[in-house]
Amino acid sequence: WVEPEPEPEPEPEPEPEPEKVSDKTEEEAKVIDKDSEDEVSTDKQESTQEDSAKEQELEKTTPPALQSPRQASTSTAVGELTTNQLTLYILGGILFVLTALFLTWAIYSALESTPTTVQPARTQTSAAQTAEMIVDANYTAATLRSYNNQAASTQITLVNEDREILPSAFVFELLTPELHSDIKRYATEVHFIQVNGSVPQLVITITDPIAVQGALLQHEAELTAALAGLYGSMPVGTFTDLTLNGIDTRSLQTDTPATALTYGIIAGQLIITSTPELFTTVSALTN
Repeated sequence: WVEPEPEPEPEPEPEPEPEKVSDKTEEEAKVIDKDSEDEVSTDKQESTQEDSAKEQELEKTTPPALQSPRQASTSTAVGELTTNQLTLYILGGILFVLTALFLTWAIYSALESTPTTVQPARTQTSAAQTAEMIVDANYTAATLRSYNNQAASTQITLVNEDREILPSAFVFELLTPELHSDIKRYATEVHFIQVNGSVPQLVITITDPIAVQGALLQHEAELTAALAGLYGSMPVGTFTDLTLNGIDTRSLQTDTPATALTYGIIAGQLIITSTPELFTTVSALTN
């Protein structure tokens, strides 16, 4: 008996070798991978930009209380910049106003500290001497009437103890308090002219001759009583028109013409004399 020979085992089939990828294929694959990465990066950038735009839009429409901390801090920084600028402007304006006020106060104080004495212009009567009478507490109309200078003519000005001309209102109150206010209100200076030792005659510098003339015509009946302190009592009479030395005057016609009160206006001065003859002389000195 012969044992049969074992059959030989079949040889395993060799595994197929993986196909080799060429260098060109690998490069193409890398390019494809890079393109894919670029696309992903681009998508991320676009998404980030969209998110940023949405956040900015949300910041505009969202109240400050609902904003996120990052949004709030950004808004606060911008707000602080604007507030600082406004603060600087306001402080600058306040400083400018304070400086202007200080300069104004300094100028005003300097002007106030410089004493200024304003005196009315003295009316110089031509061809007449000048004299000043100092008015004190005892001065009256009788004091003025008693003045006696033997010069042909003397212009008398009333002054205080500091040799300052007395205001016209003070002179009226002292010597002719009953003279109507419509006549006195236009006066700027009062002085007197004595002729050959006569009672000093009244000369008033005025600003509105027409208004004064109207007031005199309206209150003629009161003149004799108002001027009694200067010229004494005068008889009753009626004022009539009279031309003296080429000047239109009004003269009181009485039974004793030598004491007829006469007034007229020449060159911005109201002259009131106790007689027509004295008016002629005084007006010639004043003209």
